[in-house]
Amino acid sequence: MLREDLPGEFRPVVSVFMNAGRAGDQCSDELLERALELAGSYGAFMSGTDCTGGMAAALVVFGAPVSHENDIRRAEGFMRDLFSSPGESTPSAGVTYGVVFSGTFGGTRRATYTVLGDRVNLAARLMRLADPGTVLAGPGFSAGSLLLPTGSRKVRIRGKEDPVRVTDLSPGWPAPRPGPSRATWWDGTGSSSG
Repeated sequence: MLREDLPGEFRPVVSVFMNAGRAGDQCSDELLERALELAGSYGAFMSGTDCTGGMAAALVVFGAPVSHENDIRRAEGFMRDLFSSPGESTPSAGVTYGVVFSGTFGGTRRATYTVLGDRVNLAARLMRLADPGTVLAGPGFSAGSLLLPTGSRKVRIRGKEDPVRVTDLSPGWPAPRPGPSRATWWDGTGSSSG
């Protein structure tokens, strides 16, 4: 339960929990550094990293603290570029879209800005289920994504009473959309292509 006196707000965000993998006993610093660089170029916020428990995980948020009208497209571009980065480790990711609580948490000596909520937790659980080189998307993200779906299934998620439908997405290419109103692909540079 959230306390009423926490400074923050409810807002829609894309939560990308990524596993950068490990090279032996070491975190994949190279991939985490690349993720941080890409997050900045796509207007995202890297909320934190964790190099424990057999993986190098990071939460990348699109839509907080700054939101853009195309946060889903930005997240797609981030994942496309991250997964195409050469390196020793292969990333995996869980991604969701939905309303979360965002704000600064902590006290006067130590505080951090982050996002909290069911959608963030689901993205973390999906990351743990995703095979290396794959993206597992929750229902809110997959419905609006242009990434190519490669499968769909229901999975049991800790903390959820009912199974959750997840979609396997290819991080490499956008799915073709029929019709003249095809959405543009965000390339992170301020320009886009159709």
